[in-house]
Amino acid sequence: MIKKVIIITGVSSGIGKAFIHKALGNTKEGEFVVGLGRTNIPDFTHERYLFIRTDLKYSSSVKQAVQRIKKRLGRVDVLINNAGFGYRSTVEDLSIDEMREQFEVNLFGPLYLTSLVLPLMRKQGHGHIINISSVGSVVSTPTLGYYTATKASLDKLSEVLDQEAEKFNIKVSVLIPGAVKTDFGKNIRIPKGYSKTTYTSLYKEWQHRFAYFFKRQDTSEGVANYLWSLIQKPARVRYISRRDQVMCALKRVLPHSIFQFIFLNYFYKNES
Repeated sequence: MIKKVIIITGVSSGIGKAFIHKALGNTKEGEFVVGLGRTNIPDFTHERYLFIRTDLKYSSSVKQAVQRIKKRLGRVDVLINNAGFGYRSTVEDLSIDEMREQFEVNLFGPLYLTSLVLPLMRKQGHGHIINISSVGSVVSTPTLGYYTATKASLDKLSEVLDQEAEKFNIKVSVLIPGAVKTDFGKNIRIPKGYSKTTYTSLYKEWQHRFAYFFKRQDTSEGVANYLWSLIQKPARVRYISRRDQVMCALKRVLPHSIFQFIFLNYFYKNES
């Protein structure tokens, strides 16, 4: 008998991979973990783990994945929207097709997946959706504008959905980590228009600032452990990593000019 099903996207590395190992080390008989993504964890199998190849850019791929889950497991108790990527680009340099791709993977795909599992959760009478965001959704930075825009949109829609789904006993949470040791930086994409950019000095400046910020990284395992704990206890809407709570609080209460001074000289210092 299937008692609990947890879905997480983006499982080949980073937080997703670490969560799979954490979850399978703690699940009980009748509990399954489903990983969705374009690639699986290399050379990994487990009797309570199901991987379904899924590309969030394509609604047909997402729909087929949910149909397989429904047919084989019959339920979804927890959905973790973790997959995502970033373009390192100014607002001007990204092409319209690259803009669409950024939003398809980071926003539209997760929202469509969510819309497909909500009927299952309503039928069960409970569910928990956790969207993995970024501290960039609260504090924006040059050259990551489109990435942070997708995460900020996901934050707001999560807050709305939490209110809409409350009467069905479905909780929606947003986890906002800061710098995490993953392959995000290695896999970050450069726009086609980069070779003709007029923002060369800005790119270089923020490359140094990001390097400073990423000196204080959380581990993927640490975030995965925290994510697992969120599933076990009553959920609130927003969770911000402890080391970034001060920065986010200052953003809310300080005038923009004062915050920017602190932001550029403490959190994102340029040591070039």
